[in-house]
Amino acid sequence: TEKASGVISGVQETPDGLIEWSRELPDTCRLSQGAKDLLTPLLAGLLETNARRVWSFDQFFEAVSQILDKRVIHVFDLCHCESLSVYIDSNENYAKLQDLVAAQTDIHANSQLLLYENIPLTRMVEPLQTVNTYPNTSQTNPLFLYYNESANFPEMAAPSIPRFPPVPSTFNLDGDPSL
Repeated sequence: TEKASGVISGVQETPDGLIEWSRELPDTCRLSQGAKDLLTPLLAGLLETNARRVWSFDQFFEAVSQILDKRVIHVFDLCHCESLSVYIDSNENYAKLQDLVAAQTDIHANSQLLLYENIPLTRMVEPLQTVNTYPNTSQTNPLFLYYNESANFPEMAAPSIPRFPPVPSTFNLDGDPSL
């Protein structure tokens, strides 16, 4: 009853100590960021302390149905070496996919290069084509996200490899007693 509206978690370090409330799931939560983004408002509605603001069963059921109707697009972000789960409505298009990827990675849509099986996704789908027609992805066969602003990365100089010392083409083992 002491927590504010919208708070979904709390940590109490010591018995009878202060509770540190949060509107986000803890860092130890193993859900993907995409799932966290969907579940946080649902949990806030269920854990509301104000009886007039607590979600009804119908509100909860509607929110769960909307989550379950979403398509999961698996993306591997090469910049951060992390797997993403992007939850998107089936009737959305490429621009919405890019917006959802940007929300999880901070890579703006204009800087994203999404590849599926080494082919740019933009060659496989039309900009307004709905996501339900996109190729199926999985954790083992995701879209790959590249940061497409190569101008920001300095070109590496070619390494200088030292020459190997010359080796004689013949050895005389008879003249040297140490050999």
